[in-house]
Amino acid sequence: MRSGLTIGLVLYLLLPSLHIFPTLLDDYLSEKFDESWEVIYEEGTVEDGLTALLKVKSQRWRGIDWYHNVGVFVPKNLKCRDRGVIFIAGDYKPSDFIILKMIAEKFEAPFATVWNIPNQPIFGMREDDLIAYSFLMFVRTGEKDWPLLLPMVQGVKASVDSVISYLESKGLKVKKFLATGASKRGWTTYLIGAMDDRIFAIAPIVFDNLNFKKQMDHQIEAYGWYSEEIEEYWSRGLMDELKTEKGKVLLDAVDPYSYVEKLTLPKLIVLATNDRYWIVDSLNIYFDELKGLKYVLYNPNEEHNISDTARIVEGISAFFKGVILNNLPKLSWEFNNGGTELIVYPNGKLDYFKYYTAESDSLDFRDSFWQEHHDFRMEGDHYIVKVEKPSSGYRAYFAELKYSGYPGFIFTTTMRILKSEKD
Repeated sequence: MRSGLTIGLVLYLLLPSLHIFPTLLDDYLSEKFDESWEVIYEEGTVEDGLTALLKVKSQRWRGIDWYHNVGVFVPKNLKCRDRGVIFIAGDYKPSDFIILKMIAEKFEAPFATVWNIPNQPIFGMREDDLIAYSFLMFVRTGEKDWPLLLPMVQGVKASVDSVISYLESKGLKVKKFLATGASKRGWTTYLIGAMDDRIFAIAPIVFDNLNFKKQMDHQIEAYGWYSEEIEEYWSRGLMDELKTEKGKVLLDAVDPYSYVEKLTLPKLIVLATNDRYWIVDSLNIYFDELKGLKYVLYNPNEEHNISDTARIVEGISAFFKGVILNNLPKLSWEFNNGGTELIVYPNGKLDYFKYYTAESDSLDFRDSFWQEHHDFRMEGDHYIVKVEKPSSGYRAYFAELKYSGYPGFIFTTTMRILKSEKD
């Protein structure tokens, strides 16, 4: 009897974290939705370059029909005919069409932009304000469809359906996609990657918050309080609510860390060093636990809204091609000697190698300047960086490398923070 109770207790503790039991997101996506789509605008052909705008109805949520503008771009230089890209975006901007056509050419593949993730404003709110409100309503009412990330993921899923059908009508049988998006859409990128097997790779941008509980504890450690950028959440008391039973159910559904066993697909994590939403080394909380091929691209001296979009496009498009060509490098690295030494093993020829450092009086690096350095050492096929501990305060650093040849991968290592012996 005692053995049975012990096994039962172990199962109770382990199974939710492994998601053998369905989450709110699983339940929501299993529903049958009234999906539809139509072509609003179309120009060109697959052979000469095709541009189209679809109008997609993805669902009815809380009595509100959700619609999405979906731009489909097939470039003239099309090389990949069976895989494409899904770019998850916020408000619809027709003025983006020109640049999106250029981005599609960089990928050399069908490229679709899904706007209106989420539909907004709703209840007079937008973005984090709306998401935080939906979370609070769930923990207060227990009504399972409240968390806004659920319809956001369904919005992408329905849009993928429409893109596949539309491209098939043009003679392109695209069945698999790389998903990417920034901020809340980066959050959605992780979730759609876990829930939809048509997504073969992901490139989440500036969402550095997997394992919510540890991340929030880390913010208290670094800042003394939570970031001002997530005030919509902590001002509503959600940090305390997340510790309740309903809060745990919510986190199981919306924290991508909950799906770490399912997120085995290749991933490129794109981050900004001066992002005011997160701590500078937030990635270290979860990176080692991610499964499968995983790469990082830190963007030095960039905030949450990364200005160097060309670098982002170059990095993600090369990653996309590398997954398809199965020629991603076996990049690895290790920090030694208390973190003061970084050894990088590129396993490939490089165009360049460099590293960046930044200083701060505390663990708050949001206003720090990242300085580029080239004083590394080569030994055989690896690169060695040595960084001294600061005389006071803190010093952070990471390395960046670009590979030679097609498609020209750009990756960075993870980050290490060194603390002064005096502090």
